[in-house]
Amino acid sequence: MIVSAGGRPVRDGQSLQRLMLGPAIGARLPVALLRTGAYVDVVAVPTELGSR
Repeated sequence: MIVSAGGRPVRDGQSLQRLMLGPAIGARLPVALLRTGAYVDVVAVPTELGSR
């Protein structure tokens, strides 16, 4: 489960999508996850849809 992204709480899919627009594209985005009962910090780099 994604708990926060970019230091902001993630309540649902829409709040996560809003954090990955515009200036976030190509930038490092710290993400806090809850996996099997433990918090895990990762870094994601959002890309434009269809840019792969």
